Amino acid sequence: MRDALYVASTLATLYRNGNAVGMANLAQLVNVLPLIQTDNETAVATSIFYPFIFFSQMFSNVVSSQVRSKTFGNLPMGPNITAHTNVPYLDAVASMDEKGEKLTAIFINRDPIQRMQVMVKFVSGITLHPKSTLCIKANHPLATNSFQHPYRVRITGGRPPASKGECWELTMEPASLYLVEFD
Repeated sequence: MRDALYVASTLATLYRNGNAVGMANLAQLVNVLPLIQTDNETAVATSIFYPFIFFSQMFSNVVSSQVRSKTFGNLPMGPNITAHTNVPYLDAVASMDEKGEKLTAIFINRDPIQRMQVMVKFVSGITLHPKSTLCIKANHPLATNSFQHPYRVRITGGRPPASKGECWELTMEPASLYLVEFD
């Protein structure tokens, strides 16, 4: 699951900075750092496969959004992983269709232990309601898919955000990703 969170965070960063990132690629799609693992009999979607499904649902117009959440940090790990501080547990990216009638948002809860309450408020004066909610989750933050256990990390239906006055409240499982479509 942590690989899915990492990939989703990377894709969100690339998506938000699409005006500066001309192109991004994933080289090894099958069996080497894969989206899919295969053997002679079957194919299994790895945890990093699922964020790509979510991001394929995004529109081309990125919507400006603000995220405020608790933060975490980490110590350096060897020569290639530097220390980080004040990394938000919540990441989010949103997009809107050309007509301004549909909005798709991806929310990433990087907290491995705590559920998260996310408040969504549209400030541009538009009125949108949740249409569908999907969730990528696992029973443990370190869970991975394998040939023996192909569904530890999976997409499930998610509980839609609840109306809270002028906001929508989304309750996220620990270490999870949510795709919410509004119209």
